[in-house]
Amino acid sequence: MRLELAIDAFLTHLAVERGLSQATIEAYGRDLGALANSLGNCEVERIRARRLRRHLEVLEEQGLSATSRNRALSAISQLFAFLRGERLMESDPLTDIDRPKRGRRIPHVLGTREVEQLIAAPDSATALGLRDRAILEVLYAGGLRVSELVGLKLGDLQLASRVCRVFGKGRRQRLAPLGEPAIEWLERYLEEVRPG
Repeated sequence: MRLELAIDAFLTHLAVERGLSQATIEAYGRDLGALANSLGNCEVERIRARRLRRHLEVLEEQGLSATSRNRALSAISQLFAFLRGERLMESDPLTDIDRPKRGRRIPHVLGTREVEQLIAAPDSATALGLRDRAILEVLYAGGLRVSELVGLKLGDLQLASRVCRVFGKGRRQRLAPLGEPAIEWLERYLEEVRPG
């Protein structure tokens, strides 16, 4: 079977048998159309890993990100799986092809001024504001995850020692430091709000 005919059969399968949306089918069509442009309308049995690697190189040269190249590779992989399921292709030429590596994004970090504004945002004249300020101070001072903070129990706070016992991922226990502002706001919260 020739590649263009195989792509048409696969897109029909996606629409009729799998009921995918028109937008999804069009996305598959674009990725597989690029493959047909790159390889030509060859017999699917003659597609080899070398030609597929070259196709991925062309996509990279065109400026496609690793995420977009992975999406294209996924569409090709599903096409080949469909063809093997229909007994129109015997082997999978993708078995020896590595997925493009996606770069890891560096998370945005708040600046000092932004942290100060965030911590000062709660209205400490209200019970909720006082609680929120204590929460933010503990998060910041101890470097806690939110999941660690919500798991804290009153017995985990060791204010005299200026630490709190935290249970992290895998129930690993550690002591997190609490600075003077965190201690001050925790004490205010425990004295002024918590008893009520």
